[in-house]
Amino acid sequence: FFGRGIEWCHPQEFRASRGIHPIEIQLLGHTTKTAAEFEEWCRLQAQNGRFGMESYDLLSRNCNNFSHDAALEGLRLGRGVPQWILEVPQKFLSSPMGMMIRPILEQMQITNTAPTNIGSGRNGVGGHLGMDGPNPFGSG
Repeated sequence: FFGRGIEWCHPQEFRASRGIHPIEIQLLGHTTKTAAEFEEWCRLQAQNGRFGMESYDLLSRNCNNFSHDAALEGLRLGRGVPQWILEVPQKFLSSPMGMMIRPILEQMQITNTAPTNIGSGRNGVGGHLGMDGPNPFGSG
């Protein structure tokens, strides 16, 4: 998370470990892709640099952008992340407060020296991607 490459954990685990809870949950559809097919898509995105730790940018290539592409391309869902969510960073940056703190945020960017766990998990895509139960995002 936060620029270390593609990682996964169950939504309940993420919420409990960070104390972050969604304001709104959007159903994007149901997939026919298997967990293995999606994991392979994730591996390819990390290997080709599209969503590797070097390409992460808090303001323009973040978890929302990954989720959007993963929904449309990796899971072949009918819709991706709502546009208003994808536009939040730019709307913030165009505000007076955003313009003032943009240089600070840009200096805080995680660089390619951050550790990654790509390839270290049971299935090779993060330590938490091994699915011990049903896919919480699948249709089955």
